[in-house]
Amino acid sequence: MTRTANVSSPRILGIGRPDPAFNSIVQWLKSTVPDDQLGQAPTIPLALKSPFFSRSLPDLVLVFREFPDQFPTADIHSLVGAMLFRRVICCDGPLCLADGRTHGQWPTICRVPEKSAIAVLRQELQALKHSRSPVSPMAASEDVFAHRVFSLLAPTSNQCQPQRAFIAACDPDFRTTVRSVLRQHSIQAESAHPDVLNALLTAGSLAPDWLLVDLDEDPPTLIPQLHAMHRQGLPITALTGFPGQTLPPWAASLVDKTEMFLQLGALHQDLAR
Repeated sequence: MTRTANVSSPRILGIGRPDPAFNSIVQWLKSTVPDDQLGQAPTIPLALKSPFFSRSLPDLVLVFREFPDQFPTADIHSLVGAMLFRRVICCDGPLCLADGRTHGQWPTICRVPEKSAIAVLRQELQALKHSRSPVSPMAASEDVFAHRVFSLLAPTSNQCQPQRAFIAACDPDFRTTVRSVLRQHSIQAESAHPDVLNALLTAGSLAPDWLLVDLDEDPPTLIPQLHAMHRQGLPITALTGFPGQTLPPWAASLVDKTEMFLQLGALHQDLAR
């Protein structure tokens, strides 16, 4: 069985029954990878018996996980073992977000929240293109974090047009963190308390390309202005640390605070196009 990756047109096999939560990922894959290089199997045993594994290994396996313990541990071990020198991504749907990061079924390098999946897939396809080896499934969580952070910086910093972003949040430390993340993506970022944002909007002196608001504080004085800016087409991103939070009507996107680097980086690429 050959283990040579097809870097020009990677073969990708999906496992699971994608529900609507994964629609954006499926559509992105279909727009990125030729149809004849995409496969689908409902379970891991059927995937391992599929034509994608019969003559050579797929370059990447994407598992759609709708709920915790959806896949038996023995099947997961079989898949990870078969793909030991390839790439496996387990995309966690909304019901899996409260599963925690210490649940031992899937290796850390495999687990990705669905909102971060496209960013990670972009990374891995870029790595395949340049024949870079995948991270070991035995890698520690800090190694996975470093891999994803530094891999994301390289392809985005020179490809996207400069942007100006404004962060509205009460916590000064959180504002500093978000501003630092955005600046690492070559985004000109400023931040202030929501009251300052309100004053800037009233004076008509704020014209960012992107507005980010801490949803967990839910500043009621900003809601009318946020609705107005959303109707005018300004991209607004709500930031939250609570799994299962729903997209507010005044925002175009919702970002998990624990996945800010990946998710904000992916949004930056989309907004800059």
